[in-house]
Amino acid sequence: MTKRILVVDDEPYVVESCVQMLDLKGFDVRGAANGSEAISLYQEEKFDLVLVDLQMPGMNGLEVLRALKGYDPSVIVAILTAYGTKETVVEALRLGAREFMEKPVNLRTLVATVNRLLENNHRNIVRGSLRTLSLPTIVQVNSVERHQARLQVNHQGRAGYIYFSGGEIMHAEVDSLVGAEAIYELLTWEEGAFTLEMGVLPPARTVTDGWSGLLMEGLRRIDERSVADSIGDPIGDKDSDNGDDRDWGQRPVYSISPKASEQIEHLLEELLVKVEGRCVLMTGRGGRLIHWQGDISKGQAISLAALVSGSFSATAEIADVLRDEGQAR
Repeated sequence: MTKRILVVDDEPYVVESCVQMLDLKGFDVRGAANGSEAISLYQEEKFDLVLVDLQMPGMNGLEVLRALKGYDPSVIVAILTAYGTKETVVEALRLGAREFMEKPVNLRTLVATVNRLLENNHRNIVRGSLRTLSLPTIVQVNSVERHQARLQVNHQGRAGYIYFSGGEIMHAEVDSLVGAEAIYELLTWEEGAFTLEMGVLPPARTVTDGWSGLLMEGLRRIDERSVADSIGDPIGDKDSDNGDDRDWGQRPVYSISPKASEQIEHLLEELLVKVEGRCVLMTGRGGRLIHWQGDISKGQAISLAALVSGSFSATAEIADVLRDEGQAR
């Protein structure tokens, strides 16, 4: 029986090109220019697969996904996205999107993806690019949602795996690395593809630390290395300052990438909710401030970071509750 596909995008040329290519490959394809039209079409003529653009005026792709899942929980939906906030992409993942395809759409890749989704419609698998969903975000969502799953990440011919169960990371491996060290290595992969398969049991238990601490430590290591490279001070070169940070007052706060800053800020916000305090800090070697979140000034954050001198090996330092006009307990 011919498979039926619905393509939803507010850009006519995207709909037209996708419809023409899929029609040539033998699919029964319809196009819709907006979310309302797509929902009406689906209710009138059920489809085997829906391709929907994330960013559309009026009813966006997230709202279309939510409505379709409410009407038919078994619907297979693939998201087309050129851009989008992390929050909308994460919500699409939580709502059950099965694929995240980057725009502009490569039509040959489109056909291969459609065939794969239809062939594996009985398996609960999500695929996408790390440019669309970063590894820290995927880890966070799987842990918070308490999924049992296997995450496969591919990058420049290498493959790594992270296993989740009961809200925790159970096992990780890449090349010869296992456990936490494998996670730290995988966190350095900013580009690549991921495949998330639900219901897969972990083969072993090699990770015992909490997921948030692992992410914090991994991001800290990345930014330590980045800053050390930028100032010509390789990590592990103890002779560079002999551990003496008395000149900290003249040293700048770490400068980190916007992407890393966003990921760290989100993690710190979550930690701040969990602890009874007014701020949470991430510090680097010698107590140098990487990032902070909370109701304190930059100067107070720098001062508190300096107090944790020697914390290079720590995952993160949680500041004590600030009292009486900025005095730390």
